[in-house]
Amino acid sequence: MARINNLPILDSSGEIRGDVRLLRPLLDPQEIQTRSATQRWLEALEPWIAPLDYETLPAINTDTTNLWGKMHTMASEHERKRAEEKALKNRSKAAEKHQEGIEKAEEKRAKELAKLERKEQKARDNSHSHKADDKLRRIEEKREKVERKHDERMDKAAERSTTKDKEAKAMTKVLWLMIRNLHDDSGVSYYGNMEEET
Repeated sequence: MARINNLPILDSSGEIRGDVRLLRPLLDPQEIQTRSATQRWLEALEPWIAPLDYETLPAINTDTTNLWGKMHTMASEHERKRAEEKALKNRSKAAEKHQEGIEKAEEKRAKELAKLERKEQKARDNSHSHKADDKLRRIEEKREKVERKHDERMDKAAERSTTKDKEAKAMTKVLWLMIRNLHDDSGVSYYGNMEEET
């Protein structure tokens, strides 16, 4: 599916790249608890797939007289709920890791900037010294360096959260049923070609 639809997750040899993610990070606590993995996947694929109509599933009929059918239905529903709970747990864990990374980066930045602020104040207090301008210039260079490092830490925190995103990894392993029309040069359509690919 990724190859036929030209998804930007494949390298030149057709292998899935580990550094590209289609899923956007979930940082809103409300979304973390309410968005299903399937919803996220379909939203991420919207630019490459046909629009879909969503319908709610009918209620599960457990009144069937067939004992095996009843057991299978209940087991399937139990497994689906378990998988969704596990996805929510993993999603929450990834969001927490991301938040921790952001907080550490902000804390480190604040500490380094406060230290530079004290040095700058000291240099300004000694402004009658001929070296004060040089000190202030070096402090400003260090401040810029602190900001660059902060940006790097923020990028790393975001990168870590995406590598921990098990939904994104699972999305690359899903098999999709593709239904498409094939056209020859004369414009005649051939129907019924269904492929299942990753």
